[in-house]
Amino acid sequence: MNNTSSELDEFRQQWKQEVQRKSVPLPADSPFATPPSSPPLKPNKQDQVDGQLSAIDNYVMAMDMERMGQLGQALLHYRQAFKLDPDVDRAYRKLNLAEPSASANTRQCDPLVAIATADGSDIRTLLGHSHYEQTSNTVAAGDGDPLDALVREFLHQDISYIPRLDYKPLAIAKLPDELLVHVLGHLVLHSVSSVAAFALVCKRFFLATRSASLWRHACEHMFRTPGMTLEQSRQHQAVFVNSMYDGYWFRMFIERPRLRFDGVYISVCQYTRPGISDNSWIHPVQLVTYYRYLRFFPDGTMIKYLSTDQPADVVRLLTSDFSRRQVFHGRFRIEDSGEVWVEMRDQTRPRDRFQMALCIKSTSRGRHNKMGWTSYVSQKDGREEVTTYDLNSMRPYFFSVVRHYRNAL
Repeated sequence: MNNTSSELDEFRQQWKQEVQRKSVPLPADSPFATPPSSPPLKPNKQDQVDGQLSAIDNYVMAMDMERMGQLGQALLHYRQAFKLDPDVDRAYRKLNLAEPSASANTRQCDPLVAIATADGSDIRTLLGHSHYEQTSNTVAAGDGDPLDALVREFLHQDISYIPRLDYKPLAIAKLPDELLVHVLGHLVLHSVSSVAAFALVCKRFFLATRSASLWRHACEHMFRTPGMTLEQSRQHQAVFVNSMYDGYWFRMFIERPRLRFDGVYISVCQYTRPGISDNSWIHPVQLVTYYRYLRFFPDGTMIKYLSTDQPADVVRLLTSDFSRRQVFHGRFRIEDSGEVWVEMRDQTRPRDRFQMALCIKSTSRGRHNKMGWTSYVSQKDGREEVTTYDLNSMRPYFFSVVRHYRNAL
C-alpha cells in the first residue's frame, strides 16, 4: 500500500513538472505568438456586464493564454469572444491603435525617412518634392502632385504594419525599409505599373513608392543616353532636374519624354488597290494592311521591320540579330526635348542610308506612348542627292508592351 502511494505521488510530481514546462511563454518567432505590433491590453472592468467578461476582454485573455502556451483555455476564450461579437478582432485592432503610447512626439525616426534624407535634406524629400506643401491654387492649376494632400494625411497617421489576423506574424515587418526601397529600385526598371500596384497595398508601401531616392534611381537609369556612364548620367540628371523640374524627381520621371525598351512601337498603315474581276461591270477594291515595327535597345541600336504579318507573329522575332527582307538596322540618339534621330540601313540595299526623325508624344491612353514623324529621307553613298519621303502617307507609331522583353538598364 505504501509503495502504491509513493508511486502515485511520484507520478503527480512528474505530471506537474511537465505542465510547468508546457506553460513556458512562446518565442517571438513562433507562428502562434502575437506580433510585437499588437501589445496586450488590460481587461476593462467597465465593459463587464453582469459579472461576465465582454468580447474584448475574452479576446485579450485568449491572446495572453496563447502566449503562455495554454492553447485549450485560449481556444475557449476565443470562441466566447467571437460568440459575443463576430467582429471582435477588428474592434480590438481599433482599440489598440487608439492607445496613447504611440504618440507622434515620442516616435523614433522612420528608417525610410532616414535613408531618403541621408544627404541632410528635409523630410519632405521622402515624397520626392522638397516643396510638397503647396497651396490649393497651385494644385488646382495642375503644377503640383494631386496626391500631396493624401501624403500629408498619411504622414500624420500610424503607418505601422497591421496584421489581418493578430495571431499570425508579419514577415514583411522584419524587412528594413532601406531594403524595401532597394527592391523597388530594381522593380521600377522592369515594370513601372507593378510599383503602382505595390503602392495600393497599405499606407507604408504607398509612402515607400514616393521616396525621392527611388525615382532618382529610376531617372538616372532610364534617361541615360547610349554611351553615357552611370556616373555621368547621375551628374547630368541632377543638373537637369534642378533646372527643369525644381528638384522633383518623380515629376521628371512622369513628364519628361523617354523611350521605352520593354515593348515595340507599331504603325498600322492601310492603302487600297484595284482588284481583278472577270466581269467588266464589277470593279473590286482591295484594302491592304501592313505594319511598321520599331524597337529600340538600351545600347543605342534599333531595328525597323516592314511586314504584313500580324504583331502577335512578329514581336518575338524582333531581336538585335533578326535578318530578313525589309529589315533595317541602325542606331539612334534622343534629345532632351523628346526628339529621336535614327540612321539605319537595309542589308538588301547596302548603298542606301536612311534617316528619320521622330517626336515622342502623349495620348489619352498614356504618356509618351506615341511617336510622330518629323522627317524621313534617304541618300546613296557618294552622292549628294537626297530623297525626301511624303509624311502624309506615314502613320504615327504607338507603343505596345511585350511581356517577354526585359530591360537591360
